[in-house]
Amino acid sequence: MQLGDHYQQHGMREKAARKYQELVQLYPNSEWAEEAHFRTSLLLKRERKWAEAAEEMEKFLHHYSKSHLLVEAQVELGDLYFVLKDYPKALERYEWVVKHHPQHRLVRKVYLGMEEGHRNSGKTDQAEKILKELVAMPLVTRSISKAISDWGCFTWVKRDLKTPLLLFQQPSRVLKKGWPARPSSSWGRPT
Repeated sequence: MQLGDHYQQHGMREKAARKYQELVQLYPNSEWAEEAHFRTSLLLKRERKWAEAAEEMEKFLHHYSKSHLLVEAQVELGDLYFVLKDYPKALERYEWVVKHHPQHRLVRKVYLGMEEGHRNSGKTDQAEKILKELVAMPLVTRSISKAISDWGCFTWVKRDLKTPLLLFQQPSRVLKKGWPARPSSSWGRPT
């Protein structure tokens, strides 16, 4: 696993994928096999080997149906089918996520994929319905709200009182413009 990680960190994706595949084949019940299998598919995706990546992700879902990476795998597989223009299969994966994990952090992304998949399939009515559901979702989800809260507490510790107030008062503005790269206080400098 470490050798595959090393290859991946140094941009040698094909070598990393081969090492991960080798690990899965030689030690299918090891503690690293699940992660290696998932990474193999992601590396194939980065190499633009869409069909191979989808096949690997299907195998991953078959072998690790109780994985902690299950939702991410479903979304990745939906994205791969989308790129392959197999919209029915992509929509099937996306709809699975919405049905089984409606509060997951990737649900907004899934809704966008569903909308575009329906639109590309010529089902504009369904696409509009999904888009309306997406717009009706609260902008600040629990995870984003927690991140804003954490950032606000962090900046208060650093004696920057403007940034947390901005974050708490206008989270949608922060989300549109992105996180402040550096608070305007003496962050990083001795106080």
